[in-house]
Amino acid sequence: MKYKKIIPLAFLLLSFLQVFSEDYYCVGGQGIWSDLNSWRTVTGQIPSEVPDAEDNVIFNENSFLQNRDTVFILTGNPTCRNMTWQNIQDTVVIVGGSNTTSFSIYGSLTFDPKVINEYQGNIVFLSDMPGNTITCSETRFGGNILFNGNGEWILQDTLFVIDTFPSAWQVLFEGTEPVDWPINPVIIHNNGSFNSNEQFIVSRGFSTASDKTREVIIENTDFYLVGNWSLSGENINFNAANSYIFIGGEMNNFAGEMINYHDIDFLPVDGGINNTDIRTYMRKVHFLGSGSLEGKKTPGI
Repeated sequence: MKYKKIIPLAFLLLSFLQVFSEDYYCVGGQGIWSDLNSWRTVTGQIPSEVPDAEDNVIFNENSFLQNRDTVFILTGNPTCRNMTWQNIQDTVVIVGGSNTTSFSIYGSLTFDPKVINEYQGNIVFLSDMPGNTITCSETRFGGNILFNGNGEWILQDTLFVIDTFPSAWQVLFEGTEPVDWPINPVIIHNNGSFNSNEQFIVSRGFSTASDKTREVIIENTDFYLVGNWSLSGENINFNAANSYIFIGGEMNNFAGEMINYHDIDFLPVDGGINNTDIRTYMRKVHFLGSGSLEGKKTPGI
């Protein structure tokens, strides 16, 4: 009897993407993302189109010419597969975007310590594959980051989604607001698996409030929020074992059976915990000032 070898659909899809993906290398120093002259293929040719969802973009020691060369992202909604910044010799700046534009990444993101990210658009992670990583190297996200694919993202170091420089994020918890920054960036987890990998997180806010199948793992993680936390207990696998969440606004939990937290502190303002149609367990809740704990159950639920 002869047996037919069955190749899993996911493997076929991954192989297809690998065959048709291409590496784009940034060259020429300061430039515009949408300018084909800013890119070269692995053979040194100018590509026929700007990077798309199947293309990896690479910035390295050969990409820039002088200190503070700037990458201008003026295209409304650029995209790529993996984005890698490595071996950057001098400070590089990324600018562009607004709260109405999105940069879509279909794989992993790796920053370099010498990158200053002033991009103000949304960064949207859309991979459907496991094993994607996010390496920040103390580079902040100045706009929202969204997880919309049903794949997996694993942090490799501290994540800053904040409207100030990483070295000065503490001032936000002292009531000092940044100057002239139009966006209050937050983390929005709509789909897939987000794994903090025991890394430190600072953000304006966090929301995982969709009804899609999701996983949030913040085990052994310190999570500092200037603003609000929002969590839907529907279709979520949530692991916050031995975590610490510091909140400057309110915590809202809703629509689920049971969510288990560990230790939570609230800033000395009128913050609080609001539970709607869900039970929550916390090992410790500490209100550093005034605060409230409220629960609501919809009749029949």
